[in-house]
Amino acid sequence: MNFKTVSIFFFPIFVLLLFNPGCSNSLSDPGLTEDQSDKNIFNNPKNRTINDIMSKNLYLRIYKWKNMGNKIISTRFFIRSDNLKNDDKNFGISKKMKHPSYLKKRGFKKIGENIIIDYKEIFKRSLKYFFSHSRRLLKSLKYSDSKDPLNDFLRFVQYIKYKIPPKYIKGKYTGEFFTPLQSLYYGYGDCDTKSILLADLLSGIRSKEKLGIVIMRGYGIFHAILVIKRNPLPGMKALFFPGKGYFIPLETTIKNWMPGFLDKRAVNCLKSGYYRFDPLN
Repeated sequence: MNFKTVSIFFFPIFVLLLFNPGCSNSLSDPGLTEDQSDKNIFNNPKNRTINDIMSKNLYLRIYKWKNMGNKIISTRFFIRSDNLKNDDKNFGISKKMKHPSYLKKRGFKKIGENIIIDYKEIFKRSLKYFFSHSRRLLKSLKYSDSKDPLNDFLRFVQYIKYKIPPKYIKGKYTGEFFTPLQSLYYGYGDCDTKSILLADLLSGIRSKEKLGIVIMRGYGIFHAILVIKRNPLPGMKALFFPGKGYFIPLETTIKNWMPGFLDKRAVNCLKSGYYRFDPLN
């Protein structure tokens, strides 16, 4: 590989890390620092969402955010209450229940003695909800189907409030994770929550895009990023997986970061092999 012609990384090492990230001391911290205009737009609940005003069967969520051109966009999502109840029912586990079939139904899996979130299963089961949500996001941008939505879809997810979900919901262990639909409904999420949300939004438009989630722990970070299979442009960072190709990173927790760019600590973590790669499709 010629490292002089393109700024990329080659990672032939795979280190299996068995954990679920809570983004503790993570890259998301700078994203919590907002200027006054952002506070006026996003932190006011009246601007961010309208709670339960439609009916018992449908919830309206309105997000106001800034696109790549720094224009304020208003995006409306209509969330079916039965879909949300289904996610609430089928995600989360009792710590006493460890049978693999039970864990799979509840969005988890067991590797050795460790129980971790099954990101691929959550991604796949959420897709059926997200074709309409992806279309609504695309419509709010006034995009045609042929235009690549990656940059603005990433920007939208970056504007969603960073906050770690509860560790337990109604007595069930969640691994501090929201499903994509729960994240849209509650209006926040952390690194792995927002990564899977972005994956479902992108796949709702471009179902053939190859995606994965990378979980990192080292150099003072405990973090997750989405990666997408695309050839990196000059100056971008990328991961190369033998037999799979190049994947560029998508940082969902820091506002206005473009595809292919990462914090130095994340770069060092990846170079050292302190990560786990989970393909989503």
